[in-house]
Amino acid sequence: MLRRAFLRVLINFLALYLAARWVRGIGFDGEWWELLLAGLVLSVFNMILRPILLLVTFPLLIITLGLFYFVVNGVILFLLPFFIPGFWVEGIMPAIIGALVISLVNLVLNWLIKPKKHR
Repeated sequence: MLRRAFLRVLINFLALYLAARWVRGIGFDGEWWELLLAGLVLSVFNMILRPILLLVTFPLLIITLGLFYFVVNGVILFLLPFFIPGFWVEGIMPAIIGALVISLVNLVLNWLIKPKKHR
């Protein structure tokens, strides 16, 4: 379980790094370990804050057929600079696009490292 949590932090670290490199409006001006700390904070936010936001916004998720999920992820990413100095997001649209990049990186890396099931 600890290995899985550490792996989640590393994946979020890489996803944040790629989002800061690829998305205009998201950036990072600190050391690598501060971005690793940002990956930890993002993991904690995803574990604690995301379920609360999804519960509160459930009607909007239903109405938009799940597309509001990207807005919830963008809000979580938008909150990250308040806790990590050197990390910045210039608005909600870069946050939503960055959340999409982070989700895609998480999806691909989790698929690649997923343990093989024995038959």
